[in-house]
Amino acid sequence: MFWVYGGRYLESSKLLSWMGLLPVSSVFTGTFGGILRAMERPQKIAGIYSINAIISSSLSFLMIPLFGGIIGAGSTVVIVNLISALLFTISGFKEMQEKAG
Repeated sequence: MFWVYGGRYLESSKLLSWMGLLPVSSVFTGTFGGILRAMERPQKIAGIYSINAIISSSLSFLMIPLFGGIIGAGSTVVIVNLISALLFTISGFKEMQEKAG
């Protein structure tokens, strides 16, 4: 695709491999988000999304000027999605343990 972009985005190509983690994090976010929905815990889901919004905004203001537009924004997306997956997984496991006994 060099002929399409003229080599303008070659420095961003390393980010593409990190963005491969997005489908993996989506599996955890979707699975444990579904568990929280099934257990009728919308307040926990809203809390996690609120935390993600704060982290995303803050990181964007830091990462974009620091690393440049594409790399800073892409890095922020990867980091926030991994944090989201972690929060949903932890919260989902805690709810399942409480439900089990």
